Amino acid sequence: EEASFSGEHIRFDPIWSWPKPIQRPHPPIVLGGETDHTLRRVIKHCDGWLPRARDPENVLSGIVRLHELAREADRDPESISINVFAPRPDAVLINQFKDMDVERIILWLPPEERDGISRRLDGYTRFL
Repeated sequence: EEASFSGEHIRFDPIWSWPKPIQRPHPPIVLGGETDHTLRRVIKHCDGWLPRARDPENVLSGIVRLHELAREADRDPESISINVFAPRPDAVLINQFKDMDVERIILWLPPEERDGISRRLDGYTRFL
């Protein structure tokens, strides 16, 4: 399929995009945030939830609330993946999230030179 556009502020000549994105099944849609409004949007539109991992108790209470909202909406709570973003690289904390059945723990990689990133990744291997 070819696309082009000419408008008041932007114009582009005919373009093509390959490969086409997967349509069915679509890539998972995961939403971050911790508010009740966010959790309701996760239930309605998403495949997963991605809160910040600052406080395990907040994540746990969010999981409980997410599951309540899912049941109210006749959605299987187990159909929603639970992921956390940027916990401290601490074994006790990581294990707390594992005990909550968090599916994916995304560790932070700050902008560093290659050697710094390599050292940090080597340190993260203890959590695998």
